[in-house]
Amino acid sequence: MQIRFIFSLILAIIVALFAVMNAIPVNVNLFFAQFKVSLAIVIFASAVFGAVIIMILGMISQAKMKLKIKELSKKNQQLAVEVSNLKEASIITEKEVQIVDSLMHVDQTSEN
Repeated sequence: MQIRFIFSLILAIIVALFAVMNAIPVNVNLFFAQFKVSLAIVIFASAVFGAVIIMILGMISQAKMKLKIKELSKKNQQLAVEVSNLKEASIITEKEVQIVDSLMHVDQTSEN
């Protein structure tokens, strides 16, 4: 996490230096409008816009992952109930119970 922050900070400094070194006025055509703006402002605005897009895409990806984790946790609980019901009904052998228990233990430690 800290490496990502340091990398982002270094990248921001490089963009800032590049923008300051290229601060000449330029014409910007935005659809039907035309503006004369400093190139530094155009560079900063582009960098901020790109960062916002990346942030939104990251948030969407994180939300999808959380939903998948919830779904899998619910399924894991249902399967645990089913295994306990099978244990009570003595339909599965003791060796199969040990295998399922060990698998469930591995799944629970990987979630944490």
